[in-house]
Amino acid sequence: MFTCFRRMKPARTIRRTTRGPNAAAWQPRLEVLEDRLVLSPTIIATISFGSSRAGDLTANPVSNRVYAAQEDVPAIAVINGVTNAVSSIVPTLGYHTGIDADPITNRIYVAQQFAGSVRIIDGATNTVLTDLPVPGLIHTIGDLAVNPTTNRLYVIRANNNDVAVFDATSLSFLTAIPFGSPATGIAFDRGTNRVYIANPLTDRVTVIDGATNTVLTTVPVGDNPHQIGINPVSHRVYVSNIAANTVSVLDGTPGSPTENTLLFPAIPVGS
Repeated sequence: MFTCFRRMKPARTIRRTTRGPNAAAWQPRLEVLEDRLVLSPTIIATISFGSSRAGDLTANPVSNRVYAAQEDVPAIAVINGVTNAVSSIVPTLGYHTGIDADPITNRIYVAQQFAGSVRIIDGATNTVLTDLPVPGLIHTIGDLAVNPTTNRLYVIRANNNDVAVFDATSLSFLTAIPFGSPATGIAFDRGTNRVYIANPLTDRVTVIDGATNTVLTTVPVGDNPHQIGINPVSHRVYVSNIAANTVSVLDGTPGSPTENTLLFPAIPVGS
């Protein structure tokens, strides 16, 4: 069975699902948690996705919509955050490796791994606007992230060991930023205009200046970093280390004495 959890809290950009080992036995669903600061969060609803496996997901805090990938359809399920009901199904080309929402333009971006393109969905009408091809690919694309402040779209080119940067208005390709190692998760801090990318083979996080599209530094974290979440208020960067069952916490505040360093030892999160 596959269960995913999502807190509808606009102050955070943390997003990701977890997956169990027995894909054939999965019963996909979304479980919604009350957004409270409690030690034991309460499940307030369970949303069935039917027989299809569920994958990545994100939320638009402005429209109060949740977008969850259905891997076997393939499609994106649009969920009403008020009623917790699936309101629409948007078809895709499948093999979703990332999904993000721009709360300002109300556009949803879905990375389609083997199609080598990003499907762009109109969040107002739940219709497909276009498929954005990612140029210069060596095989496939990975995760993606959109920065609504600068209107930039970042797409990991998985086998190129870099990230492609697009203007999200004109959909034009701007540049590619190399970092020399395979990458998994990507996230940005709107307040600092910095992009963070997890590099699992080197156990590091690459820090990119979104203004200059240059790599500022790489930060050692835990074993096999996978996904990244950012608190844009405190500028703390949270990195899941899947081989170590820990979370590393970095200080992303520019000019801070502890900038781009681990604030404390990795936090154990399971076994």
